[in-house]
Amino acid sequence: MDPRTRGHRDAHAGALRLDPDRDAGVVHRRVAGMRAVLSLALLLAAAAAFADDGRNPDFDFEFGAWTAHISRLVAPLSGSNEWVEYSGTSVVTPVWDGRANLGELLVDGPAGRIEGMSLRVFDPASGQWRIHWTNARQGHVGEAMVGGFTDGRGLFYNTEIFEGRPVQVRFVFSDITASTFRLEQAFSADDGASWEANWIATFARDTVAGEGDGHDNAATLWMAIDDAWNARDAPRFASLFTEDAIMVFFDREETLSGRDAIRDAFTERFPQIAAQYAHRSAVTRVRAVAHGVLVVDGTVDVVRHMADPMAEPETFRSFRVSSVMVHAGNAWRFRDMRIHPSP
Repeated sequence: MDPRTRGHRDAHAGALRLDPDRDAGVVHRRVAGMRAVLSLALLLAAAAAFADDGRNPDFDFEFGAWTAHISRLVAPLSGSNEWVEYSGTSVVTPVWDGRANLGELLVDGPAGRIEGMSLRVFDPASGQWRIHWTNARQGHVGEAMVGGFTDGRGLFYNTEIFEGRPVQVRFVFSDITASTFRLEQAFSADDGASWEANWIATFARDTVAGEGDGHDNAATLWMAIDDAWNARDAPRFASLFTEDAIMVFFDREETLSGRDAIRDAFTERFPQIAAQYAHRSAVTRVRAVAHGVLVVDGTVDVVRHMADPMAEPETFRSFRVSSVMVHAGNAWRFRDMRIHPSP
């Protein structure tokens, strides 16, 4: 995912800086305005980017969930060599059949937490991509990085004001495989004659796991979700998530941050669901990306049982689900779950 945090717009536009004291208050905040601004950006981009029905597969490699490690230079273009580290997850979702995509980054480190979101839109007229970035602390979308991919390497540029002077900004996507890629951001204060890297991100995921322990553990947890949902048991449902889990519903632009928020939301929601509705999950893909970490994709159908007990249940709604499972407290739990409505 794309790195710019734009923490202090006037003085540090595009700079990779966090203010831990200010960020502490937004550790679990998902700014509703951020999604509203992104929605507006999508509409504006659509007018220019979709004069035809062109599609470009450049970013297809990134679709799905990844583990992320970030190294950030604290004070770019200052001569300092102080770096801070973050680790977490990245989830990238295709939009408009891949003609755009939305990426969400959640990483933590000693310097604080970064909750970021990137919007990438392909312009078939120019053959280039535009990458916009925002974060939960700000809630507004930055200027686009513009560029594309050649021979498996992506280059994107723009010009911003940093510390009162114009600098060129460069993104480089490289080392792209089915299970890894690298993203570097660099600044240039001399019109591109030299570059200083200030954000280095590496992403990893393993290839599809077989039907062994990984798949079995995923299937067991997803079955437990079904059982808790069908019993309308909100505390049991929430217990299947980590304390700091995030659950995102893309059909209604809702984000639940933390186990308590998930429990409270479903305590309110479950009594409103009629008894004839049931929850059916199926695991479709499992990737072991690190020790004790699984990235699991699947489907969920909400079915309605008919009055005739011999009749097959009717599918009411269907969803695609991407999730990150972690082994915590001697049990597997969901750390991250993204629910997308199926067409």
